[in-house]
Amino acid sequence: LLLPLLLGLGISGGLRIEPNTDFLGFFRPETALVRDAERIQGLFGGVAPCELIVAGPPDAAHDPAILAAMDALERELEQESLVDGCASLVDVLAAASSMGASAMVGAAPSRLPQTREDAERMEGLIQAVAGRNLPMERLVSPPGPPHPEQTWLRIKVRARLWSAVWA
Repeated sequence: LLLPLLLGLGISGGLRIEPNTDFLGFFRPETALVRDAERIQGLFGGVAPCELIVAGPPDAAHDPAILAAMDALERELEQESLVDGCASLVDVLAAASSMGASAMVGAAPSRLPQTREDAERMEGLIQAVAGRNLPMERLVSPPGPPHPEQTWLRIKVRARLWSAVWA
């Protein structure tokens, strides 16, 4: 008797959830923050960043299947009206590949590395070109606290404000 009641309440509440990314609604429209954010929104697109974390095994950053799945997820997210753009390790590897990095590390030409070895070599080349100053921790968190058994791959998502989508 209690389970159907809780289930009914849960479904009823779930149907009332409304997506909203308009954090500016907490401020009065005449404030400088709101005016500036709306100007940025108009000039550059999204102003509401968020981050998705893909938790994987310790070698996830070099796994072609995981990289391909992340690429597919990013492309799918970018089709959503609330998403202005995505960025991750996948985009760094794809950009490097388009500039000839695949050939420089002896890999077959493709958008993303096809083997773990190619991914490791391409990442090494990218780091070498960047003078080891590429802040990879913003894209990849290797195993350690708070995730000792996992690598976290980050997808940065820049969202449009809900009000801008429906304006």
